[in-house]
Formats: sequence, C-alpha cells, structure tokens
Amino acid sequence: MTVIHRPIIFCAALVITAAAAMHGAVLSAPAGPEGVEWRPVEAGGAPIAPLPGGPQPYLLLDRADQKVSGYSGCNSFFGGYVLEGSRLTFGLLGATRRACPDEEAALEKRFLDVLGRTRQWSIMNGDLVLLDDSCILARFTAAKNLDASPDPGSMTYRSPQFPSGAVTLSHGEYRGPAAPGSASETVVKMTGTAVFGRIDGRQVGAVVLVTSSGGTGSFYELALLCRGAAGWENTDTSLLGDRVKVHAVAIENDQIIVDMTTHEPTDPLCCPTREVKKRFSVRDDHLVPVSEKSPEREPKD
Repeated sequence: MTVIHRPIIFCAALVITAAAAMHGAVLSAPAGPEGVEWRPVEAGGAPIAPLPGGPQPYLLLDRADQKVSGYSGCNSFFGGYVLEGSRLTFGLLGATRRACPDEEAALEKRFLDVLGRTRQWSIMNGDLVLLDDSCILARFTAAKNLDASPDPGSMTYRSPQFPSGAVTLSHGEYRGPAAPGSASETVVKMTGTAVFGRIDGRQVGAVVLVTSSGGTGSFYELALLCRGAAGWENTDTSLLGDRVKVHAVAIENDQIIVDMTTHEPTDPLCCPTREVKKRFSVRDDHLVPVSEKSPEREPKD
C-alpha cells in the first residue's frame, strides 16, 4: 500500500507547484501550449531519452484548426483537442500503423496513454506539463516555437515593382542596381512596424514597403505575410499607390486595414489629400481588396 501512495503524494505536491506557475509564480515563455513543437522529456515520473537517429517524438497543438498532431516515437498521430483555460482534453486520435521495435512501441504506449488521461495543462519554467485531475502525467520541453513572429526586416519579398522580382531586406532595407550596369539604385525600405494577427483563424502579418528606383516615384505596397508548414513567408503584395502617405496598418475583424492618404483626381503627385481606409481580406494566401472608404466628415455650419 505504501508503494502506491507515495507517488500520489509526490504528484499532489507537483500539482501545487503547477498551480502556482499558472498564477505567475514561476511562469515563463512560451505562455501557452499552442503553436509550439513540444518534445517529451518525462512521463510517469521516468525520463524519456531521445531516440537514436531518425525523427523524435513531439506534440503540436494548432490553434487555428484546433487540431493536435505529433509523432509518438513509432507512428504519427492526429486528432482534435479542447482547450478552455487550464483545462485540456484530447479527442479520439488517429494514427499511422507502422510496426515498431519493442522500445519504440513502449514509448508510443506511454505517450498516447498520457494524452488519453490529460485533463489539465500548465507551463513550469518554460516546460509544458500535462496533468490529470490529481497529478502530473508528463513534461515536455519546447523544441520550436511556431507561433513566434518573424523578423520582417530580414525577410524576402516579391513584387513586380522590383526589377529582379524579389529582394531580401537587411535591417529593413535593400539596395541594388536599378538595372545591370546602371548607376541608379533600387531602394526598398520597410516603413513603420509590422502587425500580426489572425484572419479566418490563420496567423498572418502585414507590412508596408516603399520602393524607389532613382526617379521621382515612391511606390508603396502592402505585403502579406503568412505562416505555413515551412514557417513565415511573403505570399502576396498589393500596390497602395505612388507617393501616398500610410498612417497606420491594423488587423481587425478578419481584415487588414490600411489608414492612408491618397490622391484626389486633381491632386499633384507630390501632395495627396484624400484620406481613406483600405480594407483587404485574405484568400488562398492572397490579398483581396474589400473596400476603400473615406471617413465621414461632420457637416459644416
């Protein structure tokens, strides 16, 4: 009887520590279980050693689709989950059916057993801890944070405004010859700060670029950033105008909103005067213009 009770007392003590972590006592990034590739390091009080060669076990919760996926050490698995505050449960999981050596099969059984019994989660010192209703079941360490925002100032962007079709920024800027042998430069700069959010449940970002090629024109473009399986990339750009003024960019209500000043038909190119809000949705990784409206003005007395 003593052999059974001692692990339960140990688990209860760990639950108290986990609850303290939930309230900020030892909480550290990542802040939640989603969007991170988690590697198991302990289950049932026993350590999990990395497998020799080949893929390593992992767990990934995708917030956008509310789907869990991973590798158990033997087979890949997938299914749904429900996350409500500190409560976490996994639905019925599907898996591939590869025959495995005894060591890998045993690890798979431990891994899937943990997921089937999970009722709560916590972050302790940066690790993900899965719990049932009374004790800790397993501990995972973060291998890769897939929710982390990229550095837009060092990404590659594609646009018909660029002579080469694509440029890679360094510290938010690109400089290169406007044409082979030309003394003129093409300069591409990131303006303002990139914004990140969700559109239709998917993580996206937006940044405004301005391109000049030695003439008087300064072409402003809205660049769309999307997170895919390989990470973040620029998937589309949309021309906002030549020598316009961009005041702010936001992601709200499943749209990208650009607050800017563009040209009235009679405005000289140097001096736009028409204030507008341009709205874009995202479809198949492309920007889709939704509307362009001027703010309502109060009638004059």
